[in-house]
Amino acid sequence: MSRSLGLAIPLWFLHDSTDPLERALGEVGPQHVTATVVAGPQTTIRLRGPAPHVITLRGGWQYPPDNAAYTDAGLKPPREAALGKRNLLARLRDLLGRYDIPLVARLHPTVAGLAEAHPHLAGKTAWGEALPGRPACPAHPETRALLLDLVGELRQYEIAGLQLGHWLIDPPLPPAGALAANAPARELLGLCFCPACQQIARSAGADPDAAVEVARSALARTAVETVSVPADGPLADYRSARRAEARTWLQVLRQRTGDLGLHLLLDPGQNAPASEIPLQLNLAGAPAPLDTATWFHDAGAVSLPILRPHIPQPDALVRITLQLLQHGVHRIDFDGLAADPAPATTTSVRQAIRYAQRT
Repeated sequence: MSRSLGLAIPLWFLHDSTDPLERALGEVGPQHVTATVVAGPQTTIRLRGPAPHVITLRGGWQYPPDNAAYTDAGLKPPREAALGKRNLLARLRDLLGRYDIPLVARLHPTVAGLAEAHPHLAGKTAWGEALPGRPACPAHPETRALLLDLVGELRQYEIAGLQLGHWLIDPPLPPAGALAANAPARELLGLCFCPACQQIARSAGADPDAAVEVARSALARTAVETVSVPADGPLADYRSARRAEARTWLQVLRQRTGDLGLHLLLDPGQNAPASEIPLQLNLAGAPAPLDTATWFHDAGAVSLPILRPHIPQPDALVRITLQLLQHGVHRIDFDGLAADPAPATTTSVRQAIRYAQRT
């Protein structure tokens, strides 16, 4: 498989000016650029540039979506208001076209404000509640239709690849507050019992009502005793039925995006959905500083953070890049240039790419 080393950037990097990116393209020489075009809420910082400041995004489509492109879903995609009306994706497409550099689109549609804009898409707990910040359920037919419509719209931007993040069945809640040390409770609260998921399980012969009762009972006991999430019985059958159906649908998605080289983006430790779609590991979620002996597992593509604390000194980026290639990685996104497009940052990425090209 051909090797490609590129830059990963958010679209807001182009909001004030394209000059920092153009300098990076000329100095670094990336073989592709990955842009996050649909994103969840985030707060980040830009340390240099026309106006260094904290950047807060509510989440949504990072470019003006064409509502007419979403006829199958019948939903209006939420737009990131903080970026205004300018089409930064079109600006990036035109810029990369002048350099003949392929554009890869990174998507996080389930966390991009869909459940806030369309509450019926939200995943539900065993009590029928949509937790704050709960992603849109990836098993909901309208969420899936919207993703397919999104892929169709992005083809108009001449994209050469796709990365899909936060597309997981039953991801556990993140460790926070009183649940930080209660992994079984976080796993049980992460199970989705929305009507769409229950119908999928029922069609496969599972009993969602019995699964709900098991989940409620187990959750109640986690506060007073050590509980393991049941590995058999109604709840296990419920989860198995939905995972099997999700695997089938991912094959449909792969067929629809086959020419675009779709990757599923995962953080270390997340359970990959069973499918034939290749994985991309997002090492921003790995322990810092990075150590390939502990954080790497089998994935052909990697998103590699390039700033502290993950990379303690610039020369470490070359070493880690070469280790990734030795592990069989064929695609690397160097991520973090937008936060600090300083000469030292671009120099370390340029050196990593040049050393990699020699191996």
